[in-house]
Amino acid sequence: MLHVLLQILAILGIILLCILGLLILLLLLILFVPIRYKAMGKKDAENQEIHVRVSYLLHILSVCYDLYGKESDLRIKIFGIRLKSGKKKKNKKVVAEEAEEAIKEEPTDPVAAQDTPLTTEDGPVESEQKDKDTKEKDNLGEAKKAEKKSLSEKMEEFREKILYTIRNFCDKIKDIVANITYYKDFLTDTNNKKLYGRLWGRFLKILKSILPRRIKANLHIGTGSPDTTGYLCALYGIFISKFGNNVILDADFENKVLEGVFFLKGRVMIFTLLRHALPILFDKQLREFKKGLKREE
Repeated sequence: MLHVLLQILAILGIILLCILGLLILLLLLILFVPIRYKAMGKKDAENQEIHVRVSYLLHILSVCYDLYGKESDLRIKIFGIRLKSGKKKKNKKVVAEEAEEAIKEEPTDPVAAQDTPLTTEDGPVESEQKDKDTKEKDNLGEAKKAEKKSLSEKMEEFREKILYTIRNFCDKIKDIVANITYYKDFLTDTNNKKLYGRLWGRFLKILKSILPRRIKANLHIGTGSPDTTGYLCALYGIFISKFGNNVILDADFENKVLEGVFFLKGRVMIFTLLRHALPILFDKQLREFKKGLKREE
């Protein structure tokens, strides 16, 4: 009996080890199998085409996007099975019924919606006239009282308002100066400068890991403005050492145009992203920096 129980426990242990091994293998695949992407396209004065392909886990998950002129097609597949669209169309009968109900609704008659005219009997009219006369007399009395205010009182009120406005303005100026001084000292602090350098280095590494590893392009570009086109050429000159002859830029300083062909291919590894993103998320100094940005009065 004990021998049988030990055999059952051994089998259960082997099964658990196999499940654990599969989970570890799946985790390693997710982390170290890269997300591969590829894009190509061409555009001229008449037509444009763009094709984008993204695959993950040995094409278990794939996304394809094609653009032909104004028509586009997006396909998402898992294990080669295309996912259905989540959009639903209304039933034709429901649409017809809604249209009939909208037609049957008649606009309300503005004339019929008006209130009934007031009665013209002598009693109500006379009482209303008396109320109006009483209100007019009260208003005249209040106006006379206001006129009786002396000029010195009015000047005193005006002076107090001016002083109050000046005090508020001075207080606001003091707050603005204090905020400027605080943030200047805070942002130029030595420790915060080290934080900027550390975050910038992490960001550049993340950017480098997702940029395409192969790129070819022959582009004819013009922004319609000579100065902005010149800036674009200067940016191209900065990266020409990296692109080499793979990217050719033909600048148009007179017309606004975007034509040419391009091809790019790259990959993104989740492990690399996590390796540089997690230290940023759990950086204690960054959390203190965020708290410091919210200045407490």
